[in-house]
Amino acid sequence: MTDGRRVEELLADRPDFEAALEDVQDVDATRETWTFDDVPIDSGTFGQLVSEGVVEKVDGEYRLANPDAVRAALDGESQPEPAEETTDRDISLSLPSIDSRGAGLLAAVLGVLVVVRLFPFGAVFRDGYVVLSGNDPYYYRYWVEQTLADGTIGALPLGEVPEGIAGGEPFLVAALTWLSGILGGDSGLALALYPVLAALVAGPLLYALALRVSADRRVALASVLMLAFTPGHALRTGLGYADHHAFDFVWLTLTAFALVLLLTGERDNTDLGRWLAAVGLGIGVAGQVLAWDNGPLLVVPVAAVVAFGVLLDVRDDRQPLVSNAPLLAGLGLAAVLAFAVHTTVDWHSTTVAAVPALLFVGSAAVVAVGEAAARLDRSVRELAALELVAGVGTIVAVVVFLPDIWSELQGGIDTILRSDNIAEVQSLFSTDTFGFLLLFGFILLIAVPALGWATVRLTRRDDEWLVPVVYGWYFFALALFQVRFTGELSAFTALFAGYGFVRIAAWVDLAALPAPVSGTDLTDWWPDRPDASTVVSVFLLFLLVTGLSVVQSGVKMQQTAIDDSTYETAAWIAEYADDRGWESESESYVFSDWGRNRVYNYFVNGQSRSYAYSQSNYRNFIAQEDPDAAAATVDGRVRFLVTESFPVDSPAMGVRLHDNFGSRYENVEGLSRYRAIYATDSGDRKAFLVVPGATLDGSAPANTTVSLETDVDIPGAAFTYERQVQTNASGEFTVDVAYPGAYELTADNQTWTVDVSEDAVMNGTRVAAER
Repeated sequence: MTDGRRVEELLADRPDFEAALEDVQDVDATRETWTFDDVPIDSGTFGQLVSEGVVEKVDGEYRLANPDAVRAALDGESQPEPAEETTDRDISLSLPSIDSRGAGLLAAVLGVLVVVRLFPFGAVFRDGYVVLSGNDPYYYRYWVEQTLADGTIGALPLGEVPEGIAGGEPFLVAALTWLSGILGGDSGLALALYPVLAALVAGPLLYALALRVSADRRVALASVLMLAFTPGHALRTGLGYADHHAFDFVWLTLTAFALVLLLTGERDNTDLGRWLAAVGLGIGVAGQVLAWDNGPLLVVPVAAVVAFGVLLDVRDDRQPLVSNAPLLAGLGLAAVLAFAVHTTVDWHSTTVAAVPALLFVGSAAVVAVGEAAARLDRSVRELAALELVAGVGTIVAVVVFLPDIWSELQGGIDTILRSDNIAEVQSLFSTDTFGFLLLFGFILLIAVPALGWATVRLTRRDDEWLVPVVYGWYFFALALFQVRFTGELSAFTALFAGYGFVRIAAWVDLAALPAPVSGTDLTDWWPDRPDASTVVSVFLLFLLVTGLSVVQSGVKMQQTAIDDSTYETAAWIAEYADDRGWESESESYVFSDWGRNRVYNYFVNGQSRSYAYSQSNYRNFIAQEDPDAAAATVDGRVRFLVTESFPVDSPAMGVRLHDNFGSRYENVEGLSRYRAIYATDSGDRKAFLVVPGATLDGSAPANTTVSLETDVDIPGAAFTYERQVQTNASGEFTVDVAYPGAYELTADNQTWTVDVSEDAVMNGTRVAAER
């Protein structure tokens, strides 16, 4: 119900509404309910009265929400503002419950979300192997298998992990190890399923969050559908894409939902639901920090929510200390959990583990200042200025008095500002990636205006929007620096796009206005039986909004899936190495482009911890024109070399190897250190052994050219390997060759044959090449 003070504020802002409101009052006085056609005002003014809650919708018609308040405002009678604002949009004080019909609708949209994420099924499960998508998932696969080998994870996903991951993503590795144990030690299956399971947990949390904020089941359902088809989210939670982001999404949505429960509705601290929400907040914040070494970046919005929330408390005459007691308890729980895990199993540095404690202390200070401001009757502006000064002062104090902690925290900031050629660190609006379009489709175009609308509503006492507005703007800002944060942003763009979709549907007369506009509680909305034309129209509207997103979701998941050529090459090299007993990394390291280096090395030797060597050296090797300099790069380090087509010029190593198998061509000399052993049927991947090469010593007429060639047949290709060498003044020559076989030598119109054995090539043996 709208109170008199709110109507007074509306008329103060828009005095031109007075005549329209008088006309509405005259009609409302004679009828219990009425339609828009019954009042002599324009649609824009009417829509504003509805959005402000002055007019409410009832059974398809309208009425004044509070006729007495409107009458008093028009008569100029000042109305005291209630001490505690309540609306008929408040949901339950306890955690949301879902009736059977609502559960069915939620299950349907979650089914859509899961089906979309199963798109890469055929690329992940093949030939009895689990082929994870992307490169980085093999990093986590390596650590999970190391942890499984140590046997340190017990019945719960908490325990010691290998030292190399304890400062990175220990909670993720522990949870995946635990899940692998449940699945019989199958790490591949666990990592393949985990992103989908994470989406299946985050989806209902988003639904509950959207339902609580909007009081409209249609908005909540549309939000999950928008999430289902957001390419940036589908990419990160698709089957087989076992990166850390999907794990982050769970804690992020849990934290946001807990904050919404704590900061909306009646602030009755005798309600058990609020304290359960506080527990959820503690688990969410602690999980966020423990899951990723840059997890503190993802809890920054909590601090902002607390700061703005206290401002709203003072504005709305609430006692900040009483109102935020459960919230502070939740943050205190997070501090205890994070530090207890750190000290018990040595996860993360002390600085990272202390972030929840710093968040708790800072939040408590903000609440205390807000409580003082409320009791001293200070204005919201004064409190905001004090919060700003205190925030800046806190940062300065940490920089000056805790330089070690600041240095470590600054590493997280440097992560945001990092800039290189990796796609995920490009800006959302970079013309190199077009992330705003390819990772969102048109969903972002609907979400951002809705985010702006919600921000305005927040300034007009619609406090329900505080959490999604803060989180939405924060992750939008991060995504402007790096598209890697589009996954975190997706949950909130989905919420606002869900609201925007329902609003557009209402605009074209396909649905009633969403609850935040109409003022009607639609928490228990259930669809009527629409006619076929309405169903088709809604579907076409949804397709118009999400069509590009649907296509891009599939495209993005396909792009990260391991293509046939990479998988076939990795599997073939793995079998080749196994047959020869080359098991360790030192015996079977695969040198390749860094973007798939972990894939190759995982299959061949199980060591997929790092791609740093390939990232630093491979592209330079491929572009190198000096064979001796190229050989210096791989000597003593590389057993296998994988090539693909790169935009390099002849006589670069890439052309010599990939296009010519190391053989002489045109006027470019052949190579003696690289023996092709495999080529895909398409020819876009070729595998080489780095070998010492056999040395042929022979004689021919002085100062003549000796040509050597042998036919080579390998899986996927057949070619002739050629070399040339000049004899010296004594008629002697020496030449190295990379392939075993019968060589035909030609010099001065004479031809003879020399056999080169496998052992000679592999051991660098000298072979007599006399006629």
